[in-house]
Amino acid sequence: MTIILKNLTKRFPGRGKDKTEVTAVDDFDFEIPDGKLIALLGPSGCGKSTTLYMIAGLLEPTEGKIFFGENDVTKLPTENRGVGLVFQNYALYPHLSVAQNIAFPLENLKGKEKLSKEEIKNRVEEAARVVQIEKFLERKPKELSGGQQQRVAIARALVKRPPVLLLDEPLSNLDARLRLQTREELRRIQKETGITTIFVTHDQDEAMSISDMIVVMKDGAVQQVGKPQEVYDNPANLFVAKFLGTPPVNVMRSGHDGKKCFMAVRPEGMIIENGQLTMDNCIDENGLLFGNDGKIKFVKLFLERVETQGRDTTLLLKHPDSESGIIRAIVDSDDAKNLTPGEITLGLKENKVYWFSEEGERL
Repeated sequence: MTIILKNLTKRFPGRGKDKTEVTAVDDFDFEIPDGKLIALLGPSGCGKSTTLYMIAGLLEPTEGKIFFGENDVTKLPTENRGVGLVFQNYALYPHLSVAQNIAFPLENLKGKEKLSKEEIKNRVEEAARVVQIEKFLERKPKELSGGQQQRVAIARALVKRPPVLLLDEPLSNLDARLRLQTREELRRIQKETGITTIFVTHDQDEAMSISDMIVVMKDGAVQQVGKPQEVYDNPANLFVAKFLGTPPVNVMRSGHDGKKCFMAVRPEGMIIENGQLTMDNCIDENGLLFGNDGKIKFVKLFLERVETQGRDTTLLLKHPDSESGIIRAIVDSDDAKNLTPGEITLGLKENKVYWFSEEGERL
């Protein structure tokens, strides 16, 4: 099912003394391809869940339209949209078994859609197999782990065989290891079913790892849309560059083409160089060395400490122009064996260095 959002906008009225309207989603214009998993990514309050709820029919847009294929569903009630919705808190019925929880959406079907008990049983078993919880159908939710409960919630959404699956931060309540395992399961399920899926998250690792495309949002507006690696490699603005990446991008105040601006460098874009490659008189007052093409080649920093993390090593460095105070560089552990605190020169990979204006726009 292709989903088309046309100029989608949602404004909420002001509260208390301040009657100013709050724009939660601002002119969202996007087409979600059939059978793809799309992540709406951004910090808390950016409008991603509001967008999801409008697609689900739980909120009515202030302006704009929503199409499922060629059908305008903007005014269509939630129950008639045929969507599967999974919430952050699972929303399982504690007094019902796993099988009964999964079957619940089917029990309320009326008219031509009404199913026999045998058909419901078959649908439940099929959904349970997809999420690999067929062994737990007789258990109550309290007898399951967090990850298993989440699978029950997904099975309940899938049992209706919806053309659209909507996931509202479904992994937030899980611990780190279980979150990793469950997100891999989500991707497997989506691939297996071919359902058009919209996944809301503030976790950029989740979005990067399982999505076909990501939509980065800020203050209700779309900042950038693209394949995860493309967005990571070519951020449209400073916000996107900062938001994507663990550890985050290093931002330094600098100069570019005679203008004050920001230089952002990915941690994996900094490499240990032989000190003989640079000379003090080649480096400007900020410790930066530019080549004949005007592009930065090296930077002098102060190494405070080394963090060993197995295959890779993280260098914690300082530079007076660093925005956060600490610069992180990820280097090969073998290259960092003999490093000690003090001045160090790092080379920069050209494709991992970005320039932004003072307003945060890409130069």
